[in-house]
Amino acid sequence: MPFKYEDMRARILANTVIAPVETTFRGSPCWWWIGARAANGRYGKLSERSKKQVQRYIKGVLKTARKNKHRLAHRVARAVFKGEVFRRGHYACHMCNPHPNRTLCCNPDHISPGTPRQNNRQTVAEGRHRLPN
Repeated sequence: MPFKYEDMRARILANTVIAPVETTFRGSPCWWWIGARAANGRYGKLSERSKKQVQRYIKGVLKTARKNKHRLAHRVARAVFKGEVFRRGHYACHMCNPHPNRTLCCNPDHISPGTPRQNNRQTVAEGRHRLPN
């Protein structure tokens, strides 16, 4: 099956829209993801075709297929546009807060790597932290 986009950069740009003027960070607008979303509905996702083939039985017939890897769109955007891959255990902290659609932002300039502790402190400092009832 031929690919719809020439590369991952074109795919990300095709699945984002430039947000309204009021959602900027340091003068650059948010890129809101309009493609598929993760199961929780808060983050954009995309799938990467794997070179690894998987064999499984479907209705009693052995089928060979490629296994797709699902990735969060904002993490892939940061890696593609900035060449920066997040280390294991690190979060992608959205700096374009406090807009409600901040988790859909894929602008690599608005995303920075951080530890879970840094992300929690940012959440509390911006007043987005929810306390249990």
